[in-house]
Amino acid sequence: MNVIRTSFRILLPCFLAISFVAAQAESARTETTSGPGLPNFGQVTENLFRGAQPSADGFARLRNMGVGLIINFRQEPAETALEKREVEALGMHYIGMPWSAHDDPSNTQVAEFLEVVRAHPDTKIFVHCLHGADRTGVMVAAYRIAIEHEKVPDAISEMHRFHFDSFWHPQLARYVKALPSLLQSERVFKNLAVAPALPPCKGHE
Repeated sequence: MNVIRTSFRILLPCFLAISFVAAQAESARTETTSGPGLPNFGQVTENLFRGAQPSADGFARLRNMGVGLIINFRQEPAETALEKREVEALGMHYIGMPWSAHDDPSNTQVAEFLEVVRAHPDTKIFVHCLHGADRTGVMVAAYRIAIEHEKVPDAISEMHRFHFDSFWHPQLARYVKALPSLLQSERVFKNLAVAPALPPCKGHE
């Protein structure tokens, strides 16, 4: 019994330390860091950032951070046209990939997003939708799973940390859960194993 107690006293601090480090790493990976003009903002990798719809001040902050490319998943024509002009006036590039959170993203669109991100490994990229939670959450989860080979539960957990609404959009979670199989079966994803991934951000390594 004394041996068991001694072993427990020795192992307990080690277990607590490991749990603390793991919790800190997960927090650093998924914690939102919203600021003025950049709601629901977070860092995915060293050069990939995510968030909700930025304000004009938010776009200026992104430019000052060195962001060179904005990817927008919203589909409202007037708003997206205005954003394109605003972004390009600040000297950044703009790509629109519109789709509705009430639908699944198409495999072609997911592959296009992943290819665009990986084609610009030295460019800081910011991706967003309206709330930065559902459409953005799916695309970031796709990056985690397809490029970083992250487990599906971890990718979905990150979606929830950024306020993914599984009640109103359960089909998005189903799509993410099906993604590993789709990556193997769908031809549109066949080139994803060729290009290198973006470098992870500090704290994700």
